[in-house]
Amino acid sequence: MLRRATIDEIEAHLRALGAGNHEDNMQIVREFPRHYLLSLAESDFQSLVFLQTRALSKIVPAGLDRRLGAVARRASELPPREMNLGSNWDISATVDLFRGRYVGQPCHLPALLLRDIRGSERQWAEDGWYLQDGSHRALAYCMTMVSGEMQYASQWAFCATHRHLDESTPGLLANTA
Repeated sequence: MLRRATIDEIEAHLRALGAGNHEDNMQIVREFPRHYLLSLAESDFQSLVFLQTRALSKIVPAGLDRRLGAVARRASELPPREMNLGSNWDISATVDLFRGRYVGQPCHLPALLLRDIRGSERQWAEDGWYLQDGSHRALAYCMTMVSGEMQYASQWAFCATHRHLDESTPGLLANTA
């Protein structure tokens, strides 16, 4: 499923989530001329390019695969004492919260926010998407998939892009510009 979305719709969604980086996200959204709401297939979800910061260097080390599936595998392999990567990145707490809410039922996350990849992000997904908002919930979900606790259910994502997408686009990661 794919449809056009509006900046106001995306902003209302982000406000409802109560995220602390709302203004930064909206600045990014406004940089792009086209906005969509789409359903992500599992391969698209696993291929989302993940945030890379110093705090996340244990799960997103420089030079290694930044796609969500690879990041989730590395995070799942961390010893419990190394899962707290910082005040905003306590992976154990994030996964525990996720499990309490979703495990044992179909998982339908609040829509993620994606944007076109740029710069060095292209190394991991040439025509892919960068995970702009929703990193914590996407990582927790992907980690439960890696562990075999859950199977993938299609997820919604708002996209800010330069691309023209429509229902005939052959795979959502295809560059259709």
